[in-house]
Amino acid sequence: MENRVRIKIGNFEFEASGDENVIERERKIIMELIPQLISANHYYNEVENIVTIENNDVKKMSCEESIKALPVSYASINQFLKAKQFGNSIDTTLGIIYYIEKYEKVSTINQNIIKEYYEKAKTKLPINLSQNFSNLTQKGFIKTLNKEKNGIINYSITMDGEDFIESYEPKETNKKTKKTVIKTNNNVKDEILSLTRENLNLHKYTKVKDVKEFKGKMLLAMYIVSKNSSIDKFSVNDINYILVNIFQESVTIDQIKGVIKREPTWFNKTKNETSKLYEYNLLIEGLDYAENISKI
Repeated sequence: MENRVRIKIGNFEFEASGDENVIERERKIIMELIPQLISANHYYNEVENIVTIENNDVKKMSCEESIKALPVSYASINQFLKAKQFGNSIDTTLGIIYYIEKYEKVSTINQNIIKEYYEKAKTKLPINLSQNFSNLTQKGFIKTLNKEKNGIINYSITMDGEDFIESYEPKETNKKTKKTVIKTNNNVKDEILSLTRENLNLHKYTKVKDVKEFKGKMLLAMYIVSKNSSIDKFSVNDINYILVNIFQESVTIDQIKGVIKREPTWFNKTKNETSKLYEYNLLIEGLDYAENISKI
């Protein structure tokens, strides 16, 4: 059966026929023109309904309803980011990718392009943009298209990524929670800030609060995060944030530094060239210790 669509707006009439992809493309184009067609007073006042006929299925919609049903458009990347109010840089990066593909009509994205849009939006560039792309790929929100000769990797947003952005709503801050949670996000990696209890599979492990010694709490927290994310290196600030905000533990920076100093064979120390902070990952002894106390 041939697919057919016809749209009538007053004296204006549009008709197309063909396969589903052609129909959908042409329908979207004409629907985006509706505000211009009905913006003049004589259209807006005289046309009661916009009539759409698809394969003999007649649908009527008022001018006001039609405008409300149209996708929201944004004049700039700044306007888009301000409207979305993304909570972390990973979501912001995905949002920028979405904006570029959806509104700038660019189908191939790479990190250099994203950096340009961060500058346009006057938004702070993530400490590790490459890690953001890695996280988004793992989540299935973007996909790799190809790798150019100069080493640049091109990406495109997936349907899951589009759905995430289109349904995204800024999280409301719980005032009671805000009073009890200590702000410890200074110099914390964006990947750490995006962690939630829900994506760490906590039911598989001993509860951090049930571990008596602080060094056990600390290593167990690092172990759980490294096993359930792409993060395996932690600064002192990262560890502090995880213990306070993910596991609701009372902790000081000195306690964390004390464990690292007393147990040097548990940690490998490297310097992050971007943040200039020292980071630590668990060595075999540290992993063994954490794994032993992690078992329920």
